[in-house]
Amino acid sequence: MSLFSFDKELAEKAFKEVDASLVEKGLPPLSLILCGAAALIVKHDLKRKTADIDTLVRTGNSSVYGIGTILAKYGLHIISEALLCLHPDYSERVEEFERYRKLVVYTLGPYDLAISKIARGFEKDREDLFQSTLLQSIDFDKLKKLYFEALKYWVGREQEYKQNWDLFEEEYCARFGQDPDAPAPEASPVPD
Repeated sequence: MSLFSFDKELAEKAFKEVDASLVEKGLPPLSLILCGAAALIVKHDLKRKTADIDTLVRTGNSSVYGIGTILAKYGLHIISEALLCLHPDYSERVEEFERYRKLVVYTLGPYDLAISKIARGFEKDREDLFQSTLLQSIDFDKLKKLYFEALKYWVGREQEYKQNWDLFEEEYCARFGQDPDAPAPEASPVPD
């Protein structure tokens, strides 16, 4: 499987094979939380492929040693929460994507996914948000509130993170024809 071709179809194949490995080896259950473009691809209809498939891993009370080797075979990289700019309670908003016998795959919730992409500050990350369906399903004012709450917990580049928000907000307003000081448009209802 090419690392440069992660899309919905290949994601399902990879997850099934990881699950089969867990079952075959008699390992404990494992939860993956997809972040970044991979989460946008599988959950928010981003129409591109990615090689950068970042995941957070949860193993419950048992460790699954060497799981990174199995995941890396499919281009999945385990990252630390400390490397992501997330809201402190992001884990309360993760969304289940798919459940297998021993593997459960989640994605970051829409607000936390947007927060992490905006904080990075790259044009490509902002473009991913605009090209996906994510922004149509969230409330702009709530996103801004959560972003600046989260900013209180991030260390080292606070001014840069504020500037990243300003760039995003300016582009958001330009794309949606909105005055930055006007109330944000209402979010579309999110299907259950």
